[in-house]
Amino acid sequence: MTVVPASFVLVVCLGIGVCAQGQPFRPDRPHPTVGGEMSEVVSVRMLAQHPPADVLKLIKKAQQLSDRSRHAQAIAVLQSALAKSPDYLVAHNMLGVEYDKLDQNESAAHEFEAMTKADPAGAIGFTNLAVEYCKSYHFHDAEMVARHALQVEPTYGQGHFVLAMSLLLGLGSVKEARTHLIDAARTVPRAEEALAILDPPKTAGN
Repeated sequence: MTVVPASFVLVVCLGIGVCAQGQPFRPDRPHPTVGGEMSEVVSVRMLAQHPPADVLKLIKKAQQLSDRSRHAQAIAVLQSALAKSPDYLVAHNMLGVEYDKLDQNESAAHEFEAMTKADPAGAIGFTNLAVEYCKSYHFHDAEMVARHALQVEPTYGQGHFVLAMSLLLGLGSVKEARTHLIDAARTVPRAEEALAILDPPKTAGN
């Protein structure tokens, strides 16, 4: 039986994070990063959303505030944006990320849960919600939500990574977790770090 090393706590502290989308999705432009690596999994519903110009201005302002680590102010601006466009998925995701940066995990989870309800075909909301469950030590809930993210998008690397971490930290199947880390390692560098901790190279004489 494989024992999960205590150093996996370091992987969680250093690596497990929410995926952020700093600007409205544009298929002809690179995806910016906020507080974690950018997800390439954008649902049809997210792609089809076109909020008013004043909402987009608020989104840009919130991004600028976030870049200057003024997260509380960014939260207030994003709340104003959502008051004008309550179903705008990008704003919900950004708001969840800002709460996450302030370690307000319950508030972050609320925003990501709102995404899953508004966009059940989108993997980002489910994966980010699973991250917040992990950070709150609700590993079984994180596992269930991460599995749903992979049902929505089976090749989503971040989903595989979060599911692996929820399994390992929740004392689930190490064998299954290793499989998901291998799948995640194609696009998530932190998965390679986790694999190196889980399966350290053998030294001479061992």
